[in-house]
Amino acid sequence: MRHVGLQESVYLLANSIGLILDKVTESLEPVVSDIEVSSKTIIVKAGHSRGVEQIAHGYVNGICKIKMHFKAAIGEERSYDKITIIGTPSFSSEIEGGINGDIATCAIAINSINSVLKAPPGLLTMADIGVPGYIN
Repeated sequence: MRHVGLQESVYLLANSIGLILDKVTESLEPVVSDIEVSSKTIIVKAGHSRGVEQIAHGYVNGICKIKMHFKAAIGEERSYDKITIIGTPSFSSEIEGGINGDIATCAIAINSINSVLKAPPGLLTMADIGVPGYIN
């Protein structure tokens, strides 16, 4: 179990902002429960995996320029999505409760239809087509 596409997201972001990465690394570790935790549908005993933690780094000249951190686990104190940009100006933004990945994927697919229809033929990324947005 893992988030499929974390490394690819690092490459896509780098490409979108003009960074040429030397390398991308990724770690994937289980989140092991210290105590018994449960959700509506599952009980996880202490010592068992309650989720995954995955981190990808993108490097330029040996310096980490992009870090993406994904953690999905039962029994977390808080659920949120966060983006931090260090630059001029630096900023950080959090979405309390996070964005459901399945719903977000469907929304992007539907809202990209017009941009895809206007795009030239060939293999393209989201950075190559217009900004997704449905306007009737």
